[in-house]
Amino acid sequence: MKKHSIYSVFFFMMLVAVTGRAQLQVTLSSNTACPNEIITVNVSWPNTSISSLSLTGTPGASGTGNLGTSTTFTISHSQVAANNFTLCGTGTNINGPTTSCIQFPLTVNSAPTLTFINQVAYCPGGTATIETTPGGNYYTVTAGPVNLGSYQNNVFTIPNLSAAHSGTYQIKSIGSCTSSGVFTIAVAPSVVLTANTGSNVCENAPSVNLIATMSSGTAKDWMWKDPSGTVIANLPGTTVSGPIKTTDQGTYTVTASQTYGFAGNTYTTECPKVATTFINVVATSPVIITPAPGSDVCQGGKLGLAAAVSKNISINWTGPNGFTSSSNSPTINPVAPSNAGTYSVVALFTNNYTTCATSSSINITVVPVTVPVVSMPDEVCQGSNFSFSVSGGPNVSEFEWFGPGYTSKGQFPTMSNIQPGSSGTYYVTAKYVGTSATCLSTSLPHQLVVVPINSISVIPPTPVCIPDNAFLNATSIGASQYTWAGPNNFVGSGPNITVYYPDVTASGIYTVTAFFGGGNIVCKNTASVSLKVNPILKFSLIDRQMSCYNSVVEVFGPSGANSYTWTSSTGFTSNSKDIKFASIQPKNAGTYTLAVNLGPCVTSGSTTIEVLTPIEFTLRPQGRTLCLGDTVTLEAGVTGGSENYAYSWNPPLYMDSPFGPFKQFVPLGTVQYNLIAHDIACPNYTIAYPFEVNVKQPPLPQLDLAATEGCAPLVLNIDPKIEKESAITTYDFGGTKQFQKEGAFTYTLSDAGTYNLTIYSKGHNGCLGKYDFPYPLTVRPSPGTDIYWSPEKPTTSDEIVFHSTSAYDPIIYQVWTFQGGVTTEVLPDSLISNTGIDTTNNSSPKRRYEKFGKYPVMLVTQNDQMCFDTVVKYLDVIDDMNVYIPNAFTPNDDGINDVFGVKGQGMKSESFLMELFNRAGTLMFSTKDINEAWDGTYRGQKVKDGVYTYQIKVVGMNGEGRKEYVGQFTLVR
Repeated sequence: MKKHSIYSVFFFMMLVAVTGRAQLQVTLSSNTACPNEIITVNVSWPNTSISSLSLTGTPGASGTGNLGTSTTFTISHSQVAANNFTLCGTGTNINGPTTSCIQFPLTVNSAPTLTFINQVAYCPGGTATIETTPGGNYYTVTAGPVNLGSYQNNVFTIPNLSAAHSGTYQIKSIGSCTSSGVFTIAVAPSVVLTANTGSNVCENAPSVNLIATMSSGTAKDWMWKDPSGTVIANLPGTTVSGPIKTTDQGTYTVTASQTYGFAGNTYTTECPKVATTFINVVATSPVIITPAPGSDVCQGGKLGLAAAVSKNISINWTGPNGFTSSSNSPTINPVAPSNAGTYSVVALFTNNYTTCATSSSINITVVPVTVPVVSMPDEVCQGSNFSFSVSGGPNVSEFEWFGPGYTSKGQFPTMSNIQPGSSGTYYVTAKYVGTSATCLSTSLPHQLVVVPINSISVIPPTPVCIPDNAFLNATSIGASQYTWAGPNNFVGSGPNITVYYPDVTASGIYTVTAFFGGGNIVCKNTASVSLKVNPILKFSLIDRQMSCYNSVVEVFGPSGANSYTWTSSTGFTSNSKDIKFASIQPKNAGTYTLAVNLGPCVTSGSTTIEVLTPIEFTLRPQGRTLCLGDTVTLEAGVTGGSENYAYSWNPPLYMDSPFGPFKQFVPLGTVQYNLIAHDIACPNYTIAYPFEVNVKQPPLPQLDLAATEGCAPLVLNIDPKIEKESAITTYDFGGTKQFQKEGAFTYTLSDAGTYNLTIYSKGHNGCLGKYDFPYPLTVRPSPGTDIYWSPEKPTTSDEIVFHSTSAYDPIIYQVWTFQGGVTTEVLPDSLISNTGIDTTNNSSPKRRYEKFGKYPVMLVTQNDQMCFDTVVKYLDVIDDMNVYIPNAFTPNDDGINDVFGVKGQGMKSESFLMELFNRAGTLMFSTKDINEAWDGTYRGQKVKDGVYTYQIKVVGMNGEGRKEYVGQFTLVR
């Protein structure tokens, strides 16, 4: 760029020196270029206003022709040579019209050819790295088997190669010049090396074969390696010889090379291939059987079979009598003769793919055994004699008996004069002899009970008084049951019996029999005793008597007794038949018991004497002070006396009744009360208590409203006249209309409806008052009028229709008032004002407004409730003009957006002006015709793409709304 600037300045100085006046000056972005490379040219003409420019060049030049007034343009040339261009211009300076021409060269050089290195053969999945001549800004592969796109430097990396990449590619170097070339990629075809499917074999198998194959092409350098990495063969197939051990298990790897070349083997490569297979060896072990207790087993015993084996996954036993088991150590318990025979076991081993087995067997014999059966009694009486026996199987060698202190051999033994010590468990053992085992069989245990017979001990009964029960007691060690017999056919059972409520005829001898054993035999013994029953004196006393203190009390005893004895809880004693208290006191209260004797028998009775004490208050109502309307609770309590009391209140003012201990009522004034209580059992016991209930009065409003009915909003002047008496005054009109206020005030009810006013007051004395205003407050609804118009957003050209809505109909009267505009209806002269204010009672009046602005509209309405509404709104009239100016257009003759012009509505065709300028401020187009548009030409020539400026002036249809628009738009072809 520095060279170009120096050259341009030098060229300009020569022109000035020769001509002696200002000439055209040219600056090129570069004096050298590649074929068809775009070069930018900037033109200047000092002190001269350019009118037009034109450019010519040698054949192969582009960008020539009429340039208009554009001082920046582009050129290019297709011929490799030093090419000349001539620029001529016309203009005006201080001397008048002038012309000037200037010639300048552009040297075009040929583009170099690209060369490439690293063109070799590649294996599939590899990466190709191609390097070419450096110097381009970027490189683009323009053609080839696969689209490789663009690269930012001269080294191209192509990863994940496949056969599809093979072939010749064309590439361009994009920079100061565009160079091109071709390179070749060769990728070996994708082949697969496979090994045979893995093998699952049992330990000690004879051998395993390994085989590998290549899917296509030529392979060499075969090699097999075992799991430890040791080379075992250099062939496609080999054999691992047996017997196979667990150490042979693992992954076996085979490798080979794929040989690839093309184009007469200019490029060749070898691609390594790998495949694997495996050998899984199922480990096994022998099975060893151990029987317990041995191979010769007694019938009824337990046979254990233990299989010793390792690494197995399961065990499977089979044997006589349908025997099967999957346990390592199965048992047969008890063993029967049918269990004799051969037992076999199979152990299974696996790796989840192959299952292997080992086995073993053993022979078991069973010695037949029969359980001996004992025959003997369960119970015998003490001192008796008896015999017993046993039976067993045909192969018994001997019997042996065992019992408490007793042993014997033989099948039929005997016992004499048996005693209780022989009671206990008896059993017999039978002996059976087999091949290698001796078996014993024991009978079921037999329990023998020797029933002891003992003497009976009877306790003589004490003398019995009628109607007391008589008790007879007998004991005998070991007796299981007792029965009794006596006078009057008396019978009973049990060691201890009761003769209930006997009379004198029950006296006599009673015999008891004791029984021993009680199972299969009965053993018994007897004894006797004498019983005497005596008569008694029967009487009764009053159970309970209540007395007032200082009264006379007497208690009378029965006649005919041998003696009398009085005792008491108070310490009182007497041997008289009767007792008497001339003036009983509370200290004499208690229980008195009388015991009378008739021979050896004593009878008794008792009575309780209660002495009522004087009564006294335990709870007395206290005098109190409360507010009018409060509830007072009075409660009284008395103690002493009979606990049955009567209460009376005097005077019974404000009470529902004068009686009872509990009173709850609302007093209306202050009262002096006297409470009286007395004992109902002893009416002479009376007590009294005086007290006072003081009632304070709350503030009482005196409200007089001038009006209780009217239209919404209804204004109330409220003065309750209790300001000095009330500390807090609350007003409740119902619902949420509750508030507190002091003194006189004004309150407005805005909503229509009926309201009931309640005033709550809290006096300085703390009392709360409630006052209900005696009349309802009625608020009649106002019309609730609103107005609107159509159209909603009117313009100066619209006829506007006004409408109204009302919340409360019917409307019986309405008047519209307008200021500004003119009516489109016929109105009486009396309604038309020369002040610009019109009125009408039409329901939907119509008007026009020639000037935009805001105008007041008022409507007065009255409904059938005789209530009025006044609504005032402002009408906003806008200009009717709507202008649309595009921000771009495309004059390319496609019939779409080819011209730039103004569109819209409400615009006058007169007084319209549109002017369009380029960036240099040159007027490119001007018109006063609102329907005319610019086609993107200047003086018959198409102008270049770029940004242009517009100035547009329009006037509304009604002469109002003069507007001027200034902005920019873009021309794009």
